[in-house]
Amino acid sequence: MRSYLELAREVAAGEASAETVVELACALAELGWDGPAVREAMERRTAELSAADVERLGGELTGGYRAWLAAMEVVERDMRATGVPGGLRLKAFEDGEPRVAYGDRTASWTLAFHGADPVTEVADAAQDMVAEELWTAWPVCPEHGLGLHAERGSWVCRRGHAAAPIGGLPAVEGAV
Repeated sequence: MRSYLELAREVAAGEASAETVVELACALAELGWDGPAVREAMERRTAELSAADVERLGGELTGGYRAWLAAMEVVERDMRATGVPGGLRLKAFEDGEPRVAYGDRTASWTLAFHGADPVTEVADAAQDMVAEELWTAWPVCPEHGLGLHAERGSWVCRRGHAAAPIGGLPAVEGAV
């Protein structure tokens, strides 16, 4: 059986058959997610799924995947602005669950499928991995030079103020 990420990539790219959508629903169920689209795809016979059903269910089943990709793009803007080399990627961990990865590091927790703030979740994971990979605090407050942390869509300074929205850090020459 293919991994959740392999299936989600195929479905999100619009290259899915009814069988692929059902396989994706099964992969999500194995990862513990039991939403309406998962149940519908698993309960209906593959031959009964029309092209419109495949498109609709595929969109619903890949919502988390597409949200993570968009969140990674937002966080990577801050990485580029502050001179962090490389980019983020989604990686299937040993148990098949999706995690954010950077360099040789993989986040120590899996991404939530729904209900979480993907931008803050990805920023939090990226911060840990960049700091571990580069052995430096990242990102830092433009005003105070102190480490920032991700909180509700913002980078928050250790002194308590929101330094910038995630994705909106100012460009810093020679940073990191």
